[in-house]
Amino acid sequence: MVVDQQSLLEDKDRLEELRRSYDAEARLNESFIVLTVGASLIASLGLVADNNAVIIGAMVVAPWILPLRVAVFAILIGQARLLSRSLITLVAGAGITLILSMGLGLIARGQGLLVVEALPEQIVARLEPNTFDLGIALAAGAIATYAKVNPGAVSSMAGTAIAVALVPPVCVMGLMLSGPDISSAQGPALLYAANLLGILIGGITVLAIREP
Repeated sequence: MVVDQQSLLEDKDRLEELRRSYDAEARLNESFIVLTVGASLIASLGLVADNNAVIIGAMVVAPWILPLRVAVFAILIGQARLLSRSLITLVAGAGITLILSMGLGLIARGQGLLVVEALPEQIVARLEPNTFDLGIALAAGAIATYAKVNPGAVSSMAGTAIAVALVPPVCVMGLMLSGPDISSAQGPALLYAANLLGILIGGITVLAIREP
């Protein structure tokens, strides 16, 4: 019985440790906003320039995987307040990205750099999502969550870089809406939603197994 009580106390301490750690990641603070603005600008410019290397740079900068990991944890422990905070942070990030990409889209169209008849390959690739994209999102969520509970496995920067599955689709959506081309914006919007769902499912699965 003593062993059982000790085990329960250790589990409670571990839960509180995780709760404090995730609580910090749910905050909509200056760091999150600055990194989101930077990632949005880098990704949008990379998409217009059809430069894959620049888009990869946006992966590393984007902080969106942090509130997503919080959402995974909040869902599993039934913490509605923590879940709402993480979702508000994520929605704010998506809103900032959408507005910035629409603005850059208007400028690019005005300069003749973004023409519907000859869209860059990096944009076209995100107009029609497929099942492979969902598979990538599942793996991304699983790895990012595992990196959180086992920091020795993957560096924090590598875990943050997995957010590549989310930022570019929102940027493409903004670039298309600047047309305005609502029908073309539906594809990247669906890709964003599928990636979001995939990351959540992958993260929930790994966290439930790793921290029962």
